[in-house]
Amino acid sequence: MPLRGDFDVEYDNDAELLLAEMEFYEDDKESDLEMKFKILDIYNSRLDERLRRKKFVIERDMLDLKKQNTLDRTRTKEEKEIYNLLKIFARFNTPEDHEKLVQGIIKERQIRARIEELKFYRKIGIKTFEEVEAYLAEKRRRDDAYQKKQRQNEAFI
Repeated sequence: MPLRGDFDVEYDNDAELLLAEMEFYEDDKESDLEMKFKILDIYNSRLDERLRRKKFVIERDMLDLKKQNTLDRTRTKEEKEIYNLLKIFARFNTPEDHEKLVQGIIKERQIRARIEELKFYRKIGIKTFEEVEAYLAEKRRRDDAYQKKQRQNEAFI
């Protein structure tokens, strides 16, 4: 029931186990009381972290699975990979800043891939975009001819 503020499985779901058997007695020593108060402090810090994580999930609308699935369908395999790798950094940024970060890294990968493609063309002696277009047309023609030949060979077998 995320809209009520509780989840099926909470962060640090076993935090309550620290307190499950703890009892305060009137004859507890000062050192025992200090230890029990320290345990209560630890428990409270775990609850604070649980609340922080809940708030993060709700603010980022991560519970709307339809929305998340729709976004995933629009992304390429490489984009999904980058999004998944950078999820851990989302807590340090606002949602808008995180989206800018991810889009910047995606753009960087695209630019690097384009640079590698252009380096390949330069390596094989192509220097203008007209030559690139001619090379790609010739390659397409050869690939089509090869596939046609493959289909003919399969027909004979």
